[in-house]
This record gives sequence, structure tokens and C-alpha cells, in this order.
Amino acid sequence: MAERFKIIQKALVERDGKLLLIRRSENDAIFPGKWDLPGGTVEFGEGLTDSIRREVLEETGLLPDEVKQLGTCSYVYDGRSQQFIVIAYLIESYHGRLALSHEHFQHAWLTMEQTLNYDITETLRHIFSMLASNNPIETTLSSSQ
Repeated sequence: MAERFKIIQKALVERDGKLLLIRRSENDAIFPGKWDLPGGTVEFGEGLTDSIRREVLEETGLLPDEVKQLGTCSYVYDGRSQQFIVIAYLIESYHGRLALSHEHFQHAWLTMEQTLNYDITETLRHIFSMLASNNPIETTLSSSQ
């Protein structure tokens, strides 16, 4: 049986007023081909800041210098019968060269408004909703795909 709760962290990597979005592989088990933020799950025993720094580095080749927690949202993902607990971070300072992992095949630097024209993940929609509401903790009981 799948885990009922999953802790996910996502990073809003910012450059010149735009966010880094990366497109998930077409073969991905969840949200294939959709645009998302860098991030992933917290490994057992791993600190939250260490986890998001690791995920951003693994997925983008960029190493965050500073990490600022923006808020948390939660939703039930119907396709998996799981509740996702999502922690969002802002990363404005980083170093390294952008190089996508095998899990992603495209990237774009976009304003939040520009993302409306992209096929984004359910997780990203919930993060944007949380940020728009100015509520650092938002819970949605169910979602539709």
C-alpha cells in the first residue's frame, strides 16, 4: 500500500523577476510532461533545508546559497489516494550552471502570469493559490485533475 502522506518540497528559483520551471519527463509516474518547480520528497532523517538544497542541485545543477521558507499547503491527490504536504521555498541566490537531470527535459524562466499558458502540475497550482491568498498555510481537502 502506498504511503498515505507524502512530504514534498518545491523551490521557487528566482532570476530577474522570473521563476525557473522545469518540464517533467513524459515517462514520469506522476504528472508526466507537465511543468513544475524543482524539488522533491524529503528523505528519512534528512533536514528540510538540506533536502531542498539537494533536490534543486540534483534537478537543475544549481546550488542554493540561501533558502527562505514561504509557506505550506496540503491537498489530496486523487490519482494516488495520497495527501501531499507541500513546503514552498524561495531561492534568490545560487551558484552553478543550469543542467537538467534525466527526470526533466525542458526549462523556462517565466513570470507567474506566464505560467498560466503552460500545463503545470497540480502541486504548482496549489503553491500559486497559497501565495496569491497571502496565507502561508493553506489546506485543500480534495483536488480534481
